[in-house]
Amino acid sequence: MDWLLFLPKLVAEATPEWILDAPLAMAGLPTTDLCRTYVVAAVMVVVAGQVAYSLRTSSVRRRGSCVVLLGESGTGKTTLFQVAVAGGDSSALRKCHTSMEENRGLLPLEWLNAQSTAGPAAPSARRYTFRAALPVLDLPGHPSLRYKLHQAVSSAAAVVFVVDAVAAADAKVLRVTAEHLFTVMKEPAMVANATPLLVFCNKADVPSACSPLALENALADEISTLIDMHTSRLEDTDGEDPDAAAQAAALAALRPPSARFDFAAVPYTVRFTAGAALTGQGVDDLREFVSHAFAQ
Repeated sequence: MDWLLFLPKLVAEATPEWILDAPLAMAGLPTTDLCRTYVVAAVMVVVAGQVAYSLRTSSVRRRGSCVVLLGESGTGKTTLFQVAVAGGDSSALRKCHTSMEENRGLLPLEWLNAQSTAGPAAPSARRYTFRAALPVLDLPGHPSLRYKLHQAVSSAAAVVFVVDAVAAADAKVLRVTAEHLFTVMKEPAMVANATPLLVFCNKADVPSACSPLALENALADEISTLIDMHTSRLEDTDGEDPDAAAQAAALAALRPPSARFDFAAVPYTVRFTAGAALTGQGVDDLREFVSHAFAQ
């Protein structure tokens, strides 16, 4: 126990006695060297707690204030956007077409603060109380618009990646989906800001749809292969690529060398949930995920 008080004792000896005696006198405690040491120790514990809290919450402050919807074209992403903007109401959906334009809207305040049973996307009971409607961005999934992804992710408080759980049963579709998701996950802002990611497995109401667990495992295998490929390419550059070090660091953050990729080991929250945007199924899970993201 003596070694725990060594640093506080040194600080107490270097501090004018009158500074430490004041709180002791107010508390009716004797003004001894030991009591002064305890005062310093208590102050150090409080300061350390404040520093730890600041470090923990700094990533949240660095994040933006927008929910960003990403995913391949045809996954139902824009349908999910419409339902969320309508406060979970799927009765007034407009027919969606593949578009090269962004969709922007607001998640209604009343809907954001509505109470519901936490689903698989939000295991914690802690919720955030919103004071204003929340901006949401639906970014088109066309490959030619990938250049917009960096800015979108940098402004995100939470990212929702929509997957077609039916089409993903096809190996080619799964591979393309994994490449898109991998591009999102290795964005520097995702790691630096610890931006939470929800993988929304859409069209879960179709009998042939893959389950969230099946998709999680299949996507993990594909992403593990992609990391190997990208790592190998970086090694072949022999230092010619000025961004190689940053890219290697991003890959290492997603998966330690020689290990299988695991969503649970990523340095930010990644969750999978099933839903059906056309019927509004799973949209409450999206809301709970967003609330939990802001409460972190």
